[in-house]
Amino acid sequence: MTDFIKLAFNQGKDGIVICNMQEEVIEYNQQAKNLLENSVLDVASADLPSANVIKYKGDGSTPYKKKELPMIQALQGVFFSDCEMLISYQGRKSPIFLSISGGPIEENGKIVGGIISFRSMKMRNAQKFSLEVLSADLKIKNTALEQAEKCLRGLTEKISLANKSLANSNQELTNFAMRVAHDLKAPLFPISGCIELLMIELEEHIGPKERDFFEKILVSCECMRHLIDNLLDYSKFDPNKIKVKDVDLAKVVSEVVQSLELSFKQANASLKIDPLPKIKADPVQSRNLFHNLISNSLKYRKLETPLVVKIGFNAEKSEISIKDNGIGFDNSNALKIFSPLIRLHNSEVDGHGLGLAMCKNIANSQGWDIRAKGLKNEGAEFTIKLNIRKNNT
Repeated sequence: MTDFIKLAFNQGKDGIVICNMQEEVIEYNQQAKNLLENSVLDVASADLPSANVIKYKGDGSTPYKKKELPMIQALQGVFFSDCEMLISYQGRKSPIFLSISGGPIEENGKIVGGIISFRSMKMRNAQKFSLEVLSADLKIKNTALEQAEKCLRGLTEKISLANKSLANSNQELTNFAMRVAHDLKAPLFPISGCIELLMIELEEHIGPKERDFFEKILVSCECMRHLIDNLLDYSKFDPNKIKVKDVDLAKVVSEVVQSLELSFKQANASLKIDPLPKIKADPVQSRNLFHNLISNSLKYRKLETPLVVKIGFNAEKSEISIKDNGIGFDNSNALKIFSPLIRLHNSEVDGHGLGLAMCKNIANSQGWDIRAKGLKNEGAEFTIKLNIRKNNT
């Protein structure tokens, strides 16, 4: 072999091994030595598998038979390409993956040897293995996803049925509450009517004491009607029907104050209002909220002291406060005060104990928080924590 041919022979990217008809290696290049880590005979030898070296087919589990070995095929006159081989070194080396091509060497029409060329398939097999792992993992995930979607569809159907059932139940409860309210109010009209007729018929025969009794009955009937109406409104409140719009709280509070103008004059009350923000909220329910809280200050005032109501806004904390100098309450009742039908001043002030409970419902339905703080005979303060991040434009 000339120096030039030998140079080209050793600089190829593929390993090359040449055997004679006796299956003896007579030539190989440097790349073959590098790929096989000096064990060139391992790829060319026709020896049967030993305890140390086993040659597998491309599946990595089926050993080659002697007649199937690439060099034996070449010596038998067979041309082949891309034949895969895994050479396993038990207990001493990691396996080598090879792609082998080759065929016979002929002289004057006679086979005188065999030649094979090969290159490492380690990266290719690693990629193939990775793809197989990814494919199997994807298949598992797809199966899990299908099962999750099936479960989700089942849950969605159940939730839908539950929502329909709940809607029907709510409607039935609303209808029931309306019927009960009607039935409870029905006797009040004839009672108050009869009392008024009696007062007219017996006007000349009754004294101040008897007239006072009749007037108390009329007042009780009216209070009962208001209580039934308030209970009905409380039971019908539905947070899902909140309609969020752009709301100017300064305008809302101004409208509430105008509607209570007469009450402010009668109470000789003064009002101080900080600049209030524009937010996203239900305008009707927001008005109801402030109407109840401001009315509460007017209702629970001290008769001997001019009432002062202050509505403040803390922009940093996103809090609105309604503070007064009224009769206040024991601060141990700060949570209890929002429960329905709870009245802390039963005999002192008229009321039904539903106003603040409704305020709590309205605030919660809009993602707000409402808190109370009181001091007996000093006043009360209600703080509304707005959800500005969610509601602000």
